[in-house]
Amino acid sequence: MSGKIRSLLISMAMTLIFVCPAARAAEGKEYTFGFRMDSSAHAGQVKELMTRGASVLKRKYDLSMKLAVYNDDKTFLEMLKKRQLDFIYAWNVDLNIFAVRKAGYTPIVGLSVFDNGGNDELCLYSRNESKIDRIEDLKDKKALICGVTIDYYSLRKLLGVNPADYFINLKTRKDMSSCLSMFYPLSLGEADTAFVSSTTYKMYKINNPGAIKDIKATACAKPKMGFFILASKNVPPEVISKFKSIMESYHKEKEIKDVAPLIKMTKARMFPVTIEDYRGLFDLYAEAEKKGWDKEFERLLKAQGTE
Repeated sequence: MSGKIRSLLISMAMTLIFVCPAARAAEGKEYTFGFRMDSSAHAGQVKELMTRGASVLKRKYDLSMKLAVYNDDKTFLEMLKKRQLDFIYAWNVDLNIFAVRKAGYTPIVGLSVFDNGGNDELCLYSRNESKIDRIEDLKDKKALICGVTIDYYSLRKLLGVNPADYFINLKTRKDMSSCLSMFYPLSLGEADTAFVSSTTYKMYKINNPGAIKDIKATACAKPKMGFFILASKNVPPEVISKFKSIMESYHKEKEIKDVAPLIKMTKARMFPVTIEDYRGLFDLYAEAEKKGWDKEFERLLKAQGTE
């Protein structure tokens, strides 16, 4: 999905977080929402919209929700370890896995777009003219993959073998902007396949259809529930319960009416989740660590200088 659309999609939910009355249950308490900013060119827009939302919360309810924006994983992880963040959003799945496993956080809100129920799938896309119709046709081809753990594990599971051995050339993209733009080199013939989110493909169909008009999905990994908003175990259960309930009606709130067209276009909805919704994702990580896929991935990144 394009940087601008992705930023706005996240920010519309973040804005409501700051204006919703869920925190009334603990009046006088200032909650801290930690946001791990991605590296997209439009990330500043997210910060601006969230700051605006915090001001509305203060004006309407005289309640405080402090926004803490982090531009690097190290600092964000330190805050998680110290449990100084009440609610969090992080674009990198690894940060969410750590938050749940090691820092006492739990998923409470998911985000559904295009009626996907919060589940997203990563697919190997190829050009229509390539005559690549099956995953077997990709053997010894050139591939692009986003250099993040969940993408590597998903591809490893889909192929059943080390991707570096399966493809004649496997290139990783590390930053978010380049990961979201892999359809361009694919369409130009610089690669035979790219492992990309199906949600990104759907956003391209709306926002930039020309880039994918000759692109098709060859094979897809099993869909997994995506992380969105997590809460610390230190947040009172009654606050979390009200928070989740209000999130379900966020698309009707007047504070986000300026992005109503985007909401309608993407069919975006927030909904309550529990840790059980992520069992498949945690099982994948456990399998990867048991079989040494994490070490494979580290070697790949080191070899390409994208650690």
